[in-house]
Amino acid sequence: MKSAIQRILSNSDRVISGQQKQPIQDYGIKNADSSFSCPENPPRPVNLNYPSVAIPNLKGTVTVQRTVTNVGSSRSVYFASVKPPAGFKVEIWPPILFFHSVGQKKKFSITVKANSEMVGKMEMDEYAFGWYTWFDGIHNVRSPIAVSVA
Repeated sequence: MKSAIQRILSNSDRVISGQQKQPIQDYGIKNADSSFSCPENPPRPVNLNYPSVAIPNLKGTVTVQRTVTNVGSSRSVYFASVKPPAGFKVEIWPPILFFHSVGQKKKFSITVKANSEMVGKMEMDEYAFGWYTWFDGIHNVRSPIAVSVA
């Protein structure tokens, strides 16, 4: 897997260091992929497919998408549970994932909404924390949720 820096910069690119541009090789980056170009509409950071959910400056309601891959038994059923951050409502849809094979992928969404009384109580840059869990009766896969309001 190539890093984002390797994909964005080519070997001939120069990087600003202080007031001077330095060749990218000066930073130890070699064999950068020059065929990569940044997308015109990159995904919002909240929709990067990480298990954790971080939502800064929430205004209203935000829904994020995630994709998971079954690495357990071929016939697995996982149930969602949520411990929402204090003052927030969190819903997962669908709340049950049915897998029929190892390696099968499933999508789900997480919707986060601030309770009306929460909006005026939190300080700027203050986060509330919770988590969501997928469980199959044996395995528990817990992921953190961090939210701040605008």
